[in-house]
Amino acid sequence: MADTIKNGSFEVTSFKVGNADCKIYLGDTLLYPHSTPPTVKNYFRFISKGIGTFTFFANGADSGNTLSYSLDSGSTWTQLGNGVPTPSVSNGDVIMWKGSNHTLGTNGIGTFSSTTNFDVAGNAMSLHYGDNFENETSLSGKDYAFKNLFSGCSSVIDAENLELPATTLSNNCYQSMFIYAVNLTKVPKELPATTLTEWCYANMYFQCSAVTSVASDYLPATTLAPACYWSMFQYCSGLTSAMSSIPASNGGTPTLAASACTNMFSRCKSLRTAPALPATTLQIACYYNMFYQNISLTASPVLPAPTLVQDCYRQMFNGSSKLNTVTCLATSGINTNGSTTNWLSNTKTTGTFYRATNVSWPSGNSGRKSWTLVNYSG
Repeated sequence: MADTIKNGSFEVTSFKVGNADCKIYLGDTLLYPHSTPPTVKNYFRFISKGIGTFTFFANGADSGNTLSYSLDSGSTWTQLGNGVPTPSVSNGDVIMWKGSNHTLGTNGIGTFSSTTNFDVAGNAMSLHYGDNFENETSLSGKDYAFKNLFSGCSSVIDAENLELPATTLSNNCYQSMFIYAVNLTKVPKELPATTLTEWCYANMYFQCSAVTSVASDYLPATTLAPACYWSMFQYCSGLTSAMSSIPASNGGTPTLAASACTNMFSRCKSLRTAPALPATTLQIACYYNMFYQNISLTASPVLPAPTLVQDCYRQMFNGSSKLNTVTCLATSGINTNGSTTNWLSNTKTTGTFYRATNVSWPSGNSGRKSWTLVNYSG
């Protein structure tokens, strides 16, 4: 049985011989049968926004780490030496990355730099699991996995389509991942882990001043760990809106961890609304400096914890010069062991302080200033 294939002015007929179809070529081009392009895996990748090169620096104890890159959708891969630039790419070109069997010290696997602006997308797990990354959701045993990956990289612009799918984290795994990436405009869409580890997101977006918002459900974790959000958004001066709540629980009780939110939004001068803070059991320094110098913030979230602990609210709103409303339902531990030391320094001279019914609060910056006391009614 014959099929007719037209290619421009050429007309070619193929014939079925026995049980096999003939292959018809025009020069070196296969005309029949038509092939289906292979599915391209969702490797970690950069999309260039100009002409330039990319370099990967593995430093210190991790200096033996190398990555491989592909410029042809994964058909061929080339290992990139430490500190050696890739070939020059053009605007719109895509460069894929993979790696495995890294040495992980306290610097992570290394740091990228670029001579052109770029967006980052794809699944970051290909940097650790090579070609077998697609179903990996665990960073167990990979402390510092992505630490400093884009540290100081002012060329990375958009990370909205970057996937960080790990649901099992390791200590320090995303610490300082985008620190000083001052032109980053969009953060990865989702951080799906619900159980955190020590320092896992610390300094992750420190001084990413071009980021303006994060999704309301960006931080779904309910089991926190010491310093997990330490300085996560500190100096994000363009951030106007953040997640709606920072949940926390431990066996059903809303419980924080020590230093969990220290400096989390410190110096976010454009943040107008604070996320809800529903935790009722606090730990040492859990909200220390959390909203330090947030000059656009006018009201605190409801602070429902009945018992304050060492340094828990220390300097929490210090320097938030427009703040004139605070709701704090504490009944014990007030201004004890630094729990509220200077937490209202450099805020409005007049305001409203909502308290648990008839609880005594001292005046001054470590108490309720000279604001009007009002019993909170819910």
